[in-house]
Amino acid sequence: MKKYIVGISAALIMVFGAYTAYGAEDSLDIEKVAIKAIQYSTEVKAKASAADLTLDRYGKDLHVTNAWSASSVIYAPLNAQYQIDLSYGDLQITESSVRLSAYQHYITMLKNKYKVELQQKFVDKLTIENEDAENKLKSGGISEYDAGMIAANLAKERITLKKYQRSYDADVINLNKVMGEPVLNKYANFIDQNIKPSATLRPLEDYIQAGLASRYEVTSAESSLEVTKVRQAIEAPDKSQSMPLDYYQATTQYDLAQGQNEIAKARIQVELDLTSGYSELESRLRTWENTKILLESAQSDYDLVKQNYDLGRAGKDELITAEKDYMEAQIQVKNAELDAWLFQMKMELASGIGPGISQ
Repeated sequence: MKKYIVGISAALIMVFGAYTAYGAEDSLDIEKVAIKAIQYSTEVKAKASAADLTLDRYGKDLHVTNAWSASSVIYAPLNAQYQIDLSYGDLQITESSVRLSAYQHYITMLKNKYKVELQQKFVDKLTIENEDAENKLKSGGISEYDAGMIAANLAKERITLKKYQRSYDADVINLNKVMGEPVLNKYANFIDQNIKPSATLRPLEDYIQAGLASRYEVTSAESSLEVTKVRQAIEAPDKSQSMPLDYYQATTQYDLAQGQNEIAKARIQVELDLTSGYSELESRLRTWENTKILLESAQSDYDLVKQNYDLGRAGKDELITAEKDYMEAQIQVKNAELDAWLFQMKMELASGIGPGISQ
């Protein structure tokens, strides 16, 4: 039977210790966001209160030393630990779900932040080109049409930048809401160096073995059957005499079969969940690799168009299109990288206590 209460205590020590180390910095990283989201979550607080109430109710039965009945000495502590484990396990599942949600918010913010940064560089470049075009127009070094096209492109890309910036600003507000911070809080830096997919993919069998040993639905079903067996053993002398033997045996066998069936169903569900998740993870990693190949192609195309433009063999429209395609390829690589990392985190939790990929 899992002792979730011990795990919770250790986790809280790690959480508060890690959070204290950050201090009052003006930067955020994904783990800080997750920790603060868990601390602020009303759902987590409700589950924690329920777990504490369960501990208060059953804690006295964990260590019975002065009772004479087998029910008090054996069954009561076992059932108490089972009830406590159920409640604290439910709390851990909720914390993991909140953590994943915080991860997703941070990933979404990083995607839009990266788009803003690339677009800002593009606008800065076009701004310099526009200033140069205005100077050339005064000296007759460029036609009004070409100067107007450069100015129009700049205006268009500034509008795009504002759109990206609005999305990014909204993401930061959402992060503040998730953490319980003032919604207008600003941060000088969002750390993302640690958000990289693992270079090596664990075998599916490793995930399944870990999940079967740790997932809440499996361990709770196993503990339930253990409690049922002990209860039946204690009740056997009385019940076998108070009801027909055939009926008593059928009832006990049915209860055991039900418990074993619940374990089997839970194990099958966990294995299916992780197998499906593993296929999705492989797909995310392949997508990431493919975007890197497309990025190399987009960069080569841009370099060629830039060379032709410098030689007068390509127009400004072609150059801007190639540069935009190159920027989009960079964005796709970053998005795929972040998505692959997030799904790896989902698999790690799904092969632990949970939640599952499909939950």
